[in-house]
Amino acid sequence: MINKQINRISGTLTLPRGIATLAAIIALIFIYLLFREVNRPDAVGGYPVHHDITATIFWIGEPADSSNDNISNVPTAWETNAKAQFGGADGPSSRDGNPSDVPRNANGIVTSFRPLENPYYFALPAAEYGDNGIIKGAREKSPWHEQSVGDDRSLFKGRWVRITSQGKTVYAQWLDVGPNVEDDYDYVFGDGKQKPKNTFGYKAGIDLSPATAFTLGFKDDKRDVSWQFVDPQNVPDGPWKLYPAINNKTYWSD
Repeated sequence: MINKQINRISGTLTLPRGIATLAAIIALIFIYLLFREVNRPDAVGGYPVHHDITATIFWIGEPADSSNDNISNVPTAWETNAKAQFGGADGPSSRDGNPSDVPRNANGIVTSFRPLENPYYFALPAAEYGDNGIIKGAREKSPWHEQSVGDDRSLFKGRWVRITSQGKTVYAQWLDVGPNVEDDYDYVFGDGKQKPKNTFGYKAGIDLSPATAFTLGFKDDKRDVSWQFVDPQNVPDGPWKLYPAINNKTYWSD
């Protein structure tokens, strides 16, 4: 009975051994969770982090075939001729090739020409425009819905994200929609708990440019990453700042 009750000895509260052990375990768990919360790359600028998302590689000028669900990246969601805006193709002209087959510098940036805009870019599966113009409700789902842009400007294009994987961090800009899905607004603009609804191939939730992927240390064509939106003022200096930033203008031709 003595070991199963709370005793008061000299005015000090003494807990039974089992309860004291449980309390110590709970305290350790609390300290661990607090440490993890403080050290995770969350909530920069109030944006949630999307953890453990499969990332794959795509590039401007990538042709369409069955391996990429017959989706061409010669045009992008906001540009009829993305190659012209970028200055050339950011990878091989055939899907049989690999982005590493194209000459690149230590940061994975193509060296056969100088890119006209930031080679650190990505795609997320949230379309802003459809065949009949702005998709109803698309902008309203985004965290920037109170911002206004011009008629030939996008609310999504050019937005920055921070991407982390295995201790490495890269900053990149939004340039296309995908992979494979265009209406996954709950995942892209959600609280970080939703997983991508893409069911094709690796079921990826974000596509990365070759420079972005190589700087993160990709060894093959996919890797799990964490990503979150960041505002421009929170983007540090790095190779992603050595080229003109991707603007939010739309470049469509008939």
